Amino acid sequence: MMDEDLLETDFEKIRAVERKFSYFLLAIDGATIAYVLTLLENKTLSWSMIPLGIALISWIVSFYCGFYRHINEISIFNMKFEIEYGSDRDFFNKDEFEKKASETATSFINKSKIQFYSLLWGYLAFIMWYLIEMIERTWGFCW
Repeated sequence: MMDEDLLETDFEKIRAVERKFSYFLLAIDGATIAYVLTLLENKTLSWSMIPLGIALISWIVSFYCGFYRHINEISIFNMKFEIEYGSDRDFFNKDEFEKKASETATSFINKSKIQFYSLLWGYLAFIMWYLIEMIERTWGFCW
């Protein structure tokens, strides 16, 4: 019994760290999207802005995955609460819940990976755009 309590406590600590990290990534995504939109304020479209567009799309995908992950997590916890404490206990089937929970856990893992890697791809594209901008300003190339 004691081991189960420790395991559950450790699991909750891990989940809390994962949530904080995911919220941190969401904040970074939102900030970088806002920053890029302010950079685009006085720009005209050119071929050299393609990496910036790729970065923006990558960050939007990352933000969406993080947001989607949290919405699914909330719905699973609401369903779990209804099964255990709600008035509609007979309405939910525990087997259905377990199936949905395992599908959602797999989705969490996939969305977390996509969130993280699309954030990184966005930064790589942003750095490429910035290098192209520096080359254009230094040597006057026009794409």
